[in-house]
Amino acid sequence: MEGLDKIPAPLLEKSWTVPEFGGGDRVWPIDLVGQVIESLANQDVAILGGDVWEVLDGRARPTHDSWYCNRNAGETFEAFARRTVPAAREYVEEYGARAGRILLVSLVLKTD
Repeated sequence: MEGLDKIPAPLLEKSWTVPEFGGGDRVWPIDLVGQVIESLANQDVAILGGDVWEVLDGRARPTHDSWYCNRNAGETFEAFARRTVPAAREYVEEYGARAGRILLVSLVLKTD
């Protein structure tokens, strides 16, 4: 996945892949993904969006909930990347307020 090299190793080590869907997505527990998002601030990495997964019967299942952030016409990549961090943070914080479920989040990253 593009941009993974910008995530600090201790946070990357707390992620895992979702083998049920090809094993390419890296997911983090929803209570840790905020740290991952913050680690990408000022790294020139855009968070294009993400998907929310729920752990049921020991397996990650898609919730079909997601968000995305599009680049505006004329917006520099650097400005776009900076704008995506609070958008991702806001979505995850609002979604994380739903208690009683084991939730995971995958991020879609892009570097210039």
